Amino acid sequence: MTSKAEAMTARPAKPDEPRLPKPIVRATSGSLSEGPWTIEFGSGITARVRINREDRSIYPSKRYDWKLRGVGMSAHGHCFSWSSTYLQLWCRASKARPLPGLELSTFELRRQVERVERGDAKETVSVLRELLRRRTGFAWSVRRGRGSSSEFVTVAAVPSRRVRGAMTPHDAALLAGVLGEDLVNPRGVRVEPDGAARASVVRAIAGSPATSITRSA
Repeated sequence: MTSKAEAMTARPAKPDEPRLPKPIVRATSGSLSEGPWTIEFGSGITARVRINREDRSIYPSKRYDWKLRGVGMSAHGHCFSWSSTYLQLWCRASKARPLPGLELSTFELRRQVERVERGDAKETVSVLRELLRRRTGFAWSVRRGRGSSSEFVTVAAVPSRRVRGAMTPHDAALLAGVLGEDLVNPRGVRVEPDGAARASVVRAIAGSPATSITRSA
């Protein structure tokens, strides 16, 4: 049975900025983790991704082979990460910068950083939720933990965009890119409860360089 997951990841376009496509991923094997996958970007552009189970000579883990086709264009290649492969295909298909920064003023960035450095987890949730919405153009689930983990904050796609409790590969890739990480766990990312870690996340979402301070949920 074919399963579908739509990653609604288009950032609202400015008058002078092209609108990014909204990819639709179809897991033709019936499994989002095993593929092969067909990615439709609109405008006649389609990508096909499959796991190469034969070639283990270069790297001892899964290798993903991909082909991109469209009107007057074609490309192919391979990668060892499904999420980064997906993001790479999206960049090629959209021919637009996928993750523009927020262009916050120095004053506003400092104000947001101070809010998470001095505030509690509740304040951090409010700041991160708003900045993620502004950066990507759609909502994210940003929640504080419970009990002894109440000062930790977990970030993931909202439940309506999850498949069997996990983010789609594209949402995971997009979140990784926004946070300055190579990969994130599809179940979500947990932010450490100290002010420096929270401030680094704010800077990353704003488009400023950040160190790796997140961990899988």
